[in-house]
Amino acid sequence: MAEPLLPPAVEENQRRAVNAAFAVVVVYMLARAIVYRFMPVTVETPAGPSFSVDLWSLRDLGMSVPRLVALGACLWIAGRRGGLRAWGWTPALGAESIPFLAAGVAGFVLPNALVKHGGAFSAGEIATGWLATGPVALFEEACFRGLFYIGLRSRWGKGRAALASSALFAAYHLQAQPLTGWPKIFLFGLTYCFALELGAGLPWLVLGHWLTDGLYFNLEDGSSAFLGFRLGLGLLVLGAAAAAGWRKARG
Repeated sequence: MAEPLLPPAVEENQRRAVNAAFAVVVVYMLARAIVYRFMPVTVETPAGPSFSVDLWSLRDLGMSVPRLVALGACLWIAGRRGGLRAWGWTPALGAESIPFLAAGVAGFVLPNALVKHGGAFSAGEIATGWLATGPVALFEEACFRGLFYIGLRSRWGKGRAALASSALFAAYHLQAQPLTGWPKIFLFGLTYCFALELGAGLPWLVLGHWLTDGLYFNLEDGSSAFLGFRLGLGLLVLGAAAAAGWRKARG
């Protein structure tokens, strides 16, 4: 088991970092709700409201601004509360962490790769998707695996900290993702907490997260074919990885 990334610090310092991160998440979610309210992604057609990929892509790209602001806030908090390295920003890549990094990607990408063939997005929309998901991965890893998990770990223990940060990570997707996707999001969070615990620095988690989100645009075909299979396989892969990580963390 990798040594804790956070050096010894007073409990008050950790509590303030976690509280500040929670405030960042709340403000970000309020900003997102406002953007979603004033930038709808449906257009009126003779048959009724219809989803517009172009409007969705434009809105998602625009959300990069609040995401990058939130990332900056998280980095500022980390810098003030021990330095970036103490909060996971290292180039380290422990060998034991690699299967967990890969499993996080596979849990979302493999089901689509097996049954999908792409085509839902144009080349321009794919490029926009990859561009927009970079700030997503940066902010979410800095906040949920960085500040929340590391900030709670020394007080709550690895298991409880992973559960709490991952549950908050799933709930944070309110409005952004349907409830049916929350279990996979929760298991992804657990898996990446354990990847961090086993020696992967946050930059590697960001890379894996970015691949997970970005490859969706290459593989999605827009149909509901094999929906149950894709969901079940993703849950199986992520569940197995989370269970293996839990055993290592508790061992």
